Amino acid sequence: MRKQLILACAVSLSACATKPVSDTAAVPAPAERVFMYQSAVPDGGTLVVTRDVGLSGSACDIGIMVDGQDVARLRTGERATFNLPAGEVTLGAKPVGSGLCSIGTDRLRRETGLIIKNWLGAEISDWFGLFG
Repeated sequence: MRKQLILACAVSLSACATKPVSDTAAVPAPAERVFMYQSAVPDGGTLVVTRDVGLSGSACDIGIMVDGQDVARLRTGERATFNLPAGEVTLGAKPVGSGLCSIGTDRLRRETGLIIKNWLGAEISDWFGLFG
């Protein structure tokens, strides 16, 4: 009985796990769920955001934000590509939707800072700060 209980717990926990998806395996999000930064930007950079797959959180779309503006909504296994101007941006993500998806979204919101560079226009001394 004890072994069965341990096995049941292990199976239950692994069912909630998520796993990463490569950019090539991810499906592009449809245009109606990608709202901004779709046109080429001179001297800008490209940012690709990919949502992992798995049961945890899969019922809710994830809202992607750039500098606080909603730019896309991704479902599991989808990716979105953004053409951003060079400079600092804040990238964020939070669950979006109604019902259970709307509970505690501010608590689950995450943000990080990025610096977008045009790779061809970068100085060698700028590469990862290794030569500065």
